[in-house]
Amino acid sequence: LSCVSATSQLQSMIIKTKNFTTYLEEFTKTTYIMIILNDKSVNQQLIKLNIEVSKNQFEEIINSR
Repeated sequence: LSCVSATSQLQSMIIKTKNFTTYLEEFTKTTYIMIILNDKSVNQQLIKLNIEVSKNQFEEIINSR
């Protein structure tokens, strides 16, 4: 994977293989978070929820500076 100039912006991506699942998601205005799991029993919706909850906390920390 590589990043190039484009007219669109990446917000999230999920890559699934037989061995793992990778989540790449916009986290703050200037960062992305990548989560790599090899446990297929983990609920995908819970991963997304945890990212959203954490995202709000980190935005508050960044904005308080």
